[in-house]
Amino acid sequence: MSFNFFFKLSIYLTLFLSLQNCKEKVNHTDNKLYELISTEQDAKISKIVIPKFNKDVEIILLKWEDFPELLELITNLSDKKYQVLEASDETFTDLFSSLVNKVPEIINKSSIKARVTVIETLAYKLKSEYKLNNEKSAEFENTRVFLLNSFSNLIFQITKTSEKELQLITKSK
Repeated sequence: MSFNFFFKLSIYLTLFLSLQNCKEKVNHTDNKLYELISTEQDAKISKIVIPKFNKDVEIILLKWEDFPELLELITNLSDKKYQVLEASDETFTDLFSSLVNKVPEIINKSSIKARVTVIETLAYKLKSEYKLNNEKSAEFENTRVFLLNSFSNLIFQITKTSEKELQLITKSK
C-alpha cells in the first residue's frame, strides 16, 4: 500500500511541477510582425464572397421586406464602395430596427435577431471608423471583415433555422 501511495504522490508532484514550469511569461511579438501578418491577410481578403442562398432560404428572404437593403449594404462594403457609409444615422437606425421587427415568422428566432444586432453594431462601428479615418486604418479593415463574416453567419443561421422549421412542418403533416 505504501508503494502505491508513493507512486501516486510522485506522479502528482511531477505533474504539478510541470504545470508550474509552463506558466512562464511568453514574450509578445513585435508590432511590425503583427502588421506584416495583417497586411498579408488583407491581401488575401481583398473581397469576401457573399454566400449564395438555397431556394428555400431565397423564398423566405423574399418575405423579409428590408433584407434587400441589407444585402445591398453588404454587397457595397464587400466591393469596397464605402459611399453607403455616408448615409445618415437615421437611415441605419431605420434599416436595422425594421430588420429586427419584421423578421419572417418561420425564422423569427432570437438567434437570427442576435446576428442582425451584431451586424448593426459592426455597421455603426464601421461607419464611425470611416468618419474618423476614411477607410485607411487597419481597424477599419478588420471591422469590415468582421461585418462581412457576420453576414455570412446570419445566412448560415437562417439556412439552419429554415431547414429545421421545414422539417418540423413536414413531420407534422
